[in-house]
Amino acid sequence: MNVKKPALIIVGIAVLIGIAFWAWPAKKPPEPKKVSATFVATGAEGLLKYVIEQLKLDKQHGLDLTIQAVEPGEVARRTIAREVDVGALSPIELVQSQQAGRDIRAFAPLLTAIHGLLVKTNSKYRTIDDLKGKKIAVLP
Repeated sequence: MNVKKPALIIVGIAVLIGIAFWAWPAKKPPEPKKVSATFVATGAEGLLKYVIEQLKLDKQHGLDLTIQAVEPGEVARRTIAREVDVGALSPIELVQSQQAGRDIRAFAPLLTAIHGLLVKTNSKYRTIDDLKGKKIAVLP
């Protein structure tokens, strides 16, 4: 009979420890970091916004991302005015902001694209040298 008593005590302690671990509150996962961003509503940036939202990429990386889709000029204005945490600026807008003394930093490319100068097939312009002194329109 004496052998059963210590065994019951050990089983009782094990049960109490099991109950304690079961009842102990689980560690709550950290709250996602809130981040606001602004992108152009259309084109590649609009597609990027759609993919982030559909695949919940922000949640997968511990972020609570609020994306505002706006017109192109608004993206730069809101970013420079610090109305959002993240915004897409063109290289020219970034340089102009830095020259004006604003504390804005580029940390990742958003899009990489190859651009070309296009003319009609029957145009007299065939090379870059043909454009010397002419006015041309290009993206910033």
